[in-house]
Amino acid sequence: MANKAVGFLTFNFGANLGGFNRAMKKAQRSVRKFGRSIKNMGATMTTSVTMPMIAVGAASVKMAADFGTAMTKIRTLVGASAKELKSYEKDVLALSHSTGVSAEELANGLFFITSAGLKGKEAIEALEISASGAAMQMGEMTDIASALTSVMKAYKNEGMTAAKAGDLIHETLKQGKFEAGEFMQKLGTVIPTAAAAGVSFMELGAAAATMSGLSGNASATLTSMNSLIMKLLNPSAQQTEILKALHISYDDLAQMLETSLMGTLQFIFKGLEGNNDMLLKVFGSSKAVTGALSTMGLQSEDYKRILDGMNNSANNVSKGFEILSEDAGFKLAGAMNSVKLVMIDIGKMVMPLVLKAVRKIEQAMAFLKGLDSD
Repeated sequence: MANKAVGFLTFNFGANLGGFNRAMKKAQRSVRKFGRSIKNMGATMTTSVTMPMIAVGAASVKMAADFGTAMTKIRTLVGASAKELKSYEKDVLALSHSTGVSAEELANGLFFITSAGLKGKEAIEALEISASGAAMQMGEMTDIASALTSVMKAYKNEGMTAAKAGDLIHETLKQGKFEAGEFMQKLGTVIPTAAAAGVSFMELGAAAATMSGLSGNASATLTSMNSLIMKLLNPSAQQTEILKALHISYDDLAQMLETSLMGTLQFIFKGLEGNNDMLLKVFGSSKAVTGALSTMGLQSEDYKRILDGMNNSANNVSKGFEILSEDAGFKLAGAMNSVKLVMIDIGKMVMPLVLKAVRKIEQAMAFLKGLDSD
C-alpha cells in the first residue's frame, strides 16, 4: 500500500509540476508579448505624441520670443515704459485676434507708429487702421503704418486722424491704377512737399490717382507730383516773369496753392492756353509738366470725379473690412492666426522652463570645459 501511495503522489506531483511549468512558460510568453506591446506603444507615443508635442513646444517658444523681441523694441528704441508696453501687448494680441494679422506683424507696425510720436489710444487706433488695411491687401503692415503716420503728422493741424487718413489712402488706391504696396512705400516722398505747399492730402490723393490712370506706375506718379508742387512752390526767376505775365506774384501763387491745387492748375492752363513752350517753362521740368498734363490737361474731368470721391471717402476702411470679414479665405486665415496666438501663450508659459534648462546646460558645459583645462 505504501509503495502505491508513493507512486500515486509521485505521479500526481509530477503531473501538477508539468502543468505548473506549462503555465509559467505561458505566463512568460504573455509577459514578453506585453513587454513588446508596451515598447511598441512607447515608440508610437514618441512618434505620434511626444515628438509633435516637442515640435509644438519649440515653435511656441520661438513665436513667443519673436513677438517679445518685436514688442521690446518699442521700449528700448522708442522709450515706452514697462507699464505702457504691457498695455500695448494686450491691445496688440486683441487686434491680432480680430483682424487676423499676426501678432509679430502688429508689433512691428506699432514700432513705426510709436516711433512717429503717437502714443496710447491714438497709437492703437492707427494700428487698428493699419491692420485692417493690411488684411485688405493695401500693402505690408509696416508700409501702411509708416504712410499713415506720415499723413497724420503732416496734416495734424487740419485735424487728420488715423481713420480719416486711412479712408483717404484707401480711396486713392481704389481710384488709382498702381500697385498698392509700391504706393505705400513711395507716398512718404511727396507728403512733406505737398504739406509745405498747403496742398491738402485730399487733393494730393486725387491728383496722384488721376495721373496714375495714364502712367500706371506709383513711383513715377508720385515723383512727378512732387516735382510739380516743388516747381510751383519755389519758382525760378524765369518762372516768376511768366507769372507776372499772368498778373500774379509768387505770394499769390502760394495762396492759390493753399486754396486749391486744382484751381491753381486751371488758372495756369487757362492763362497759357495754347502756349506749350511757356507751359514747359512755368513748370520747369518734364516731370512737372507730365504731372500737370496728366491731371488738368488730359484728365481734368476724371480729376473732378476722383476728388468728389475723396470728399465722400468716410468709413472706407471699416466698410471694406466688414466685407472682407465675410470672406471664407479671411475666416480660414483668422482661424490659423488664432492657433498662432495660442502657441504664443504656450510659449510664454514654457519659456521659463526652457531658459532654466539652457542655464543648466551652460553650467554643465562650463564644468566640462573646466575639466578639460585641468
